[in-house]
Amino acid sequence: EYMGDLTSVRFKMAETVKRIVMDKVVNPVKDVFKQGVPAEKIAQSLMWGLYCGCFPVPGVTSVVGFGVSWALSLNVVVAIAANYAATPLNLATFLLFIRYGEYLFGLEALAISTEAFSADFFGALRTFGRSIAAGVVFWVLLAPFVVLPLQRLCLYLIRAVDTRGKAQ
Repeated sequence: EYMGDLTSVRFKMAETVKRIVMDKVVNPVKDVFKQGVPAEKIAQSLMWGLYCGCFPVPGVTSVVGFGVSWALSLNVVVAIAANYAATPLNLATFLLFIRYGEYLFGLEALAISTEAFSADFFGALRTFGRSIAAGVVFWVLLAPFVVLPLQRLCLYLIRAVDTRGKAQ
């Protein structure tokens, strides 16, 4: 009986995650797609949104995503949806960017965690400022090598499924 309850909980969680992803990511991108936004702009917006979602300062990825979207004249809805979808990537990569930045600048690797930011965001920025700045520099330097190839792949995939203007 306990396993049945656990299966039910897992199913409900999976349904909740699916609903959130559909509401916050898939449906907004579909809506923009239906409005006739060029595939190139959608691909750019998706990839920059995803990459900004991996910004090495937890808690500010949406601000960075909005700023980059505005600066590059991207579709903000698509970029922010992709940014939102990248939250698990942010948690998995923010420390990698910081570590590589520390290595790049010859800094000592400090014990950084998301808990430090949750407990006292500005205190964590003060404590880990140099390491975070190094991680941000590494993130910026890596951007063209990550975003541009993935943008081309994304554009290829979008064009493969794009039925706008094609005979049905």
